[in-house]
Parts: sequence; C-alpha cells; structure tokens
Amino acid sequence: MTPSTQHIGIDGCPAGWLWVQVHDDDTLTYGAALNMSMLVAQFDNLSLALLDMPIGFVDGGEERTCDRLARKALRRRSSSVFPVPCRAAVYADTYTEASQINQQHTGRKLSKQSWAITGKMREVDQLLQSGAEWRSVLQESHPELLFVQLNDGLPLAHSKRIPEGYEERLAVLGRWLPGMRDFATRTLASTPRSAFTADDLLDAAVLALCAARFRDRLISLPETPPHDALGLPMQIISLAS
Repeated sequence: MTPSTQHIGIDGCPAGWLWVQVHDDDTLTYGAALNMSMLVAQFDNLSLALLDMPIGFVDGGEERTCDRLARKALRRRSSSVFPVPCRAAVYADTYTEASQINQQHTGRKLSKQSWAITGKMREVDQLLQSGAEWRSVLQESHPELLFVQLNDGLPLAHSKRIPEGYEERLAVLGRWLPGMRDFATRTLASTPRSAFTADDLLDAAVLALCAARFRDRLISLPETPPHDALGLPMQIISLAS
C-alpha cells in the first residue's frame, strides 16, 4: 500500500528544528531534530513542508521582493520580516566577517538576530543544493503572515512572545483545529523551554495547518518569483484571499 502524503510545518528552535504534522482526522503530532537532514529523514512520503526560514539569497543591494510584500501585508507586525543576508554572508565563519561581507554586497550590515540563525539558513541551503527533489517539498513561508490571513486579514494585536499573543494565535488555530489547545497544553507541559518555546510550537502548527488544509489556497509572493544565483525561488508562500 502506498503511504499517504505527509504535510508538515517546520520552525527553527533551540533544540534545532521543530516539526508539526496535521493529520487527516485533525489530530496533531510533533517532533524535533538536531538538523534539517535528520528531520526530513523522519518522513517516508513528505509532500510539502512549509518552513519559517529564508530560501534563496540576493547577491546585490536590493532586498528580496517577497520580503517587501510580506512586510507590507503585515503592517504593524512588519518588523517580524527581517532583511535576509546574501549567501556569502550566510557561509562566513564569524559575525564580524559576515557583517562586512553583507555590507559589501547589499549595503547593509548584518544584524545579530540574522547572524544567530545563519547556521539554520546554511542547513536548508545545503539540503536544497544536495538534491533537486527537495526544491518542491521545502518551501519558505511566514507564520505571522499566515496568522493574519487566517484571521480574516485583521492584524494581530499582541506580540507572539507574551501570553496575550499566545492566546490570540491559539484562538486563530482553534477555528480549524478543535484539538489545538489540548495539544499545545500537553506538549508544552512535557517539554522543557530549552527544546522549544510556545511561540515555536504555534508557528510550526500554523505552517502545518496551511500545508495540510489549505493547499488549494497557497500562492507565491510575488506571483512570479525571481530565482537566485543557484536557481532557488525567492518567494514566501501565503494564502489567497
């Protein structure tokens, strides 16, 4: 028997990577992996993984079009879309070197926030370079953008890192996943914050929900994405209205 296709959401976390899967009966499962190669090896028929991590890097001065469009759509939450570094900066050995390289290529120094996740950016980039089959499976998205779109386009009032923001996002997920609150409560109660946090779990869950339930509504920002020097699409997957 051919196994059913699997659709997941992936978010970076302190333990490495967190994944959530929404099953056909609306139940949710989760897991973590130290690196991206180990994560994808856990699945035997992965069809789509929406990922909160940049895919595709500019080499020149202009930022990616998809980031500008996502920032515009997010309005008051636009700061959650940070400038993506050039590929050479992602592969630098030190923050100082990466920041200098990024300024040379893009005119912008590299933020400490961006540097903190360059290791994860490299993992994704290397996996996508290792096999063309991953390019249709791993696709970049943005949890905050999806939350707004699932909230009828209304901006969210609170930061995801405070209790009010957690409840706000949990309520959005609960409209489509009745068991979401129990799943989140059980999962967080049994997991140390050193592995992943509450906002990591909700981010992975909204990515999984859209990958599994709203595949017919998924669109690219921009509609026709440009490709980087290695042929990777510079796009953010979002929902059609």
